[in-house]
Order: sequence, then C-alpha cells, then structure tokens
Amino acid sequence: PATTVWKDGLATGANHLAVVHLRRGKFAPALDAIDISLSLAAQLAKSEGPQSKWARQGPQLNQQRGLALAGLGRHAEALPALESAIAYWQATAASPPNQRAGDNARRAAAWLQAERAASLVALGRRAEAQAQAVLAVDALSTMAGAPGHAREVDLNAAEALVLLAELRPAERLALRAKAFKLLTTANAELPLAGLNAARLTALRRDPSGP
Repeated sequence: PATTVWKDGLATGANHLAVVHLRRGKFAPALDAIDISLSLAAQLAKSEGPQSKWARQGPQLNQQRGLALAGLGRHAEALPALESAIAYWQATAASPPNQRAGDNARRAAAWLQAERAASLVALGRRAEAQAQAVLAVDALSTMAGAPGHAREVDLNAAEALVLLAELRPAERLALRAKAFKLLTTANAELPLAGLNAARLTALRRDPSGP
C-alpha cells in the first residue's frame, strides 16, 4: 500500500534487517535491505518535507550502506557513505541532547573511523589508514576503560585494535592481546555471535596471526 505508515514501517524494518545481516557478516543481503530503506526514506523525506525524520536520517542509513559495501570489497564506494556517517556522529557528539546520546555518538564515530581505516588499507592508503586507526583505538580504549561503559565499546575497540595490529607489525602481539582481553570480557557477559565470535576464535587460535 502506498501509505506513509506502511513506508515508514518498511524503511525502519529494512534498516534493522540490514544491521542484523551486517552483524552476521552477510553483506549482500545487508546491502539489499539498506537500499530498500534508503529508497523509501527518500520518498518519505520528499513527501513530508524538511520536518520529516527521514530528511535527517540519511547519514545513519548510509552507515549501514557503507559497511555493506566495504564487506563486499567495494571500498571506493564505501568511503563516502562512511564519511557521511562519521561526520553525522561527530556533529551529534559535539552537541548531544543528553549524556547517553553523546557517549553513543562518540563511540559510533570512533568505530566508523576504524571501519574507514580498513577500507583505506584495502585501497592501499596505509599511512592514512594508520592515522585513522590510531584515533579510533585511542578514543575507544578510553571509553572502554570508563566505569559502566557499554559492552558495544569493548567490541568496537577490539575490532580497531586488530586492525591497528595489521598496520603495526612490531606491536602486533600486544595489540591483539588487548583485543582478545576485551572480547573475552564481552563474551563472558553475553556470548558473542557473528563477526565478533569469529574474531575471538581467530585470536584464541593464533594470537600472532594476520
């Protein structure tokens, strides 16, 4: 049905489905889902005008699209989407509606910097990637050490540490050991699944691996 309520619900559901696929490492269906969400969001923003929530949520949806494209190896396409999302979260962190929103925005921005760094590595831009990865690790490590931090921070910090270990071979063992500790802590709180579970298994089998 061509109704606003139906389109709104489908746009929201398709975005959530994209997130689920991304966490499972299923990038092609994630891209299909987020493209549905983006298409409907554009329709809703056009019909509802500037006051529409969908007129403001493009960068958040682009986050899922960038991650899906990167997962499929389409890194040059992924970069603009990831950069749009990073800019959105950094702006939110600079002027958050409340502390919880600010903490989440800072976490998301730092994590996506690590994701952007991974795409830069794939494109051969290693120096730029290392600078991004360092920023991500520094920010996420600080958050992971704060009292009452969210489990998601540990997962994001571990991912960033594994990436930085690839870029700094001399520090590989130390960085991967930190990642292993964070993932082990998160796994004890709630068993890991998808990409995070695979990352923990790889670190357990070979602490010095690639």
